[in-house]
Parts: sequence; structure tokens; C-alpha cells
Amino acid sequence: MHYLPLDIQLEFFKLYNNEIPVSDLETWIYSKKEHEEFLDQETYLDLISLNYKTRHIKHELGKIINHHLDFGILEERKLRKILDDLIDRTGQFT
Repeated sequence: MHYLPLDIQLEFFKLYNNEIPVSDLETWIYSKKEHEEFLDQETYLDLISLNYKTRHIKHELGKIINHHLDFGILEERKLRKILDDLIDRTGQFT
């Protein structure tokens, strides 16, 4: 399986974790040329051709990019956040 570099994956995971709005991801996608290096031309064109204002953008984005993401990393991030919140007594644990 061909996964994207970790720093690129993390931007998509931030969206999936609702840490950033779709508009931030859209700006990031258009501002970075390095995506072209790691994605085949068709996938890259699909990614930049998306309408990021649609209601179902996460679903549409997922159809294009999910097979390039290691979702184990996403789950690890979620678990670390829960544990950090628990340690810091923030979030739902107060």
C-alpha cells in the first residue's frame, strides 16, 4: 500500500477529527505543490477539482484520498487526545 508522507496525512486527519475547518484544508491543498510528487496525476486532479463548499465534502474527499492514508495513525491521535485530556483533566473528564 502506498501511503502519503506522515505530515500530509496529518492534515487530512485534522479535518477528520474536526480540528480544522474544510476551508483550511482546501487552502492547504492549493498552497502546497508537494502533493503532486506523492499522488498520481489523476488523484491529484480529482483532489484539486473538488468543490470544497459542498455538504458532503468529507465523503467525496474520502473516496479520493482514503486509500493513501494509514488510519491506524488517526486512531492513535484520537487515543492520545483522550489520554491527554484525562491527564490534564480537561474535556469531558473534569
